[in-house]
Amino acid sequence: MARFPLFFITAFLVIAAMIAVALLPLMPKPIVAVEARKDQNSFIIDGKALSHIVSARGFPVTAAPGPRGDQSGTRLATLSALAPGAKYAKGARLMLGPQTLAALSGRSFDVIITARSLANTPAANMAFGLVTGGPVNWQQMAVAPTSSAVRYTLPASSQPISGLAFWPAIEGNGHGIEITSIVLQPLSSTSGTP
Repeated sequence: MARFPLFFITAFLVIAAMIAVALLPLMPKPIVAVEARKDQNSFIIDGKALSHIVSARGFPVTAAPGPRGDQSGTRLATLSALAPGAKYAKGARLMLGPQTLAALSGRSFDVIITARSLANTPAANMAFGLVTGGPVNWQQMAVAPTSSAVRYTLPASSQPISGLAFWPAIEGNGHGIEITSIVLQPLSSTSGTP
């Protein structure tokens, strides 16, 4: 008879542990700053570094290879539409490491994002901006259903940059994109030297 309560206590602990393990993927990811890989005059973020894109409320992010193993990049989607003039809207974020930030500080640069629209919920246009201490200046571009490069030219920021902000589909409605690489190409320094 003394073993009867022990059985229920053990069963409860096993069930609680199974539920906790099942919920681990839903836990918020810690914010990790990534360093871009330098290649001549470019800084490249791809592969595992893209898995550190942090989702925000209403911005689910799924790192490659994904639950079905069919992703070649990180998938981002959004439930919310980007309202015109919504400079304080958050979006998904990728925080940059100190070496990458030092290389981009005070410089204008091109951002080339290799992305495609998701097959079932394709994004027509995505938006991109810099994470600073102030508002995000969102720039919008069309996204193709096949993998293509989307280029944004960003002027030198007067405020320190801490990361990159993504709005996967300006129309919202659960539409999204899959990003396979991001290339940052500094254009000039504050002194005017390339």
